[in-house]
Amino acid sequence: MYHHITGKERIISAPTAAAPLCHFHDVELKYGETTAVIVPELTINPGTLTAVIGPSGSGKTTLTHAIGDIPVETLHCVGTVERRGKVGVISQDSFGALNPLQRVDKQVALTAGSIENAHELLAQVSLTPELFSRYPLELSGGQRQRAAIAFALGARPQLLLCDEVTSALDPIATAEVVRTLRKLVTDSRDGMSIVFISHDLGAAKALCPDVITLEPADPNTDLTAATAIFRKNWDDYS
Repeated sequence: MYHHITGKERIISAPTAAAPLCHFHDVELKYGETTAVIVPELTINPGTLTAVIGPSGSGKTTLTHAIGDIPVETLHCVGTVERRGKVGVISQDSFGALNPLQRVDKQVALTAGSIENAHELLAQVSLTPELFSRYPLELSGGQRQRAAIAFALGARPQLLLCDEVTSALDPIATAEVVRTLRKLVTDSRDGMSIVFISHDLGAAKALCPDVITLEPADPNTDLTAATAIFRKNWDDYS
């Protein structure tokens, strides 16, 4: 069995300026009969930056798969789910995202449609022209991750899921990637949004005004699932 939605669902192919890209109401994320994450209410609007944080094993990846409608065996959503627009995914493994035997610009051209478009996207993520024709192993970790971002942007996603994209980077490279992601949303004409999944609270706070926290189940109750709490700011997070 693969990812499916049970309950109320409306999927509209293209987002409007006011319509959320993703909305969950009273949703349970389940593997088979087991509830992994409870989502009382969650909205991702166009042009927003939202962090997803929580301890290891709390369900961050499960929630990310559900937001992006990424097929995972036995994972399904029960409740009201609405999604709009195309989704792109960037992982922490920039080596896995890029072919080590092919020039970076030629790889980005596969999604961007032409080498000219690829060069525009590589410049958009703040890579300089002398880096365009290099191979992935000839780039630093931060440069390679930004090339992976350009590769994902070639498909023109409205929602970009960034899963631990700074976890393997040093502080300087992390700051470069954070600046790049913020600029992408700020400069987007189509209202692109980013969901930033991270263990790095500093990077998450620097990038995202909004935050989803995965709260582990209270051991004093019968619940075993984490609860995803959507917050419009960090003020009430400790």
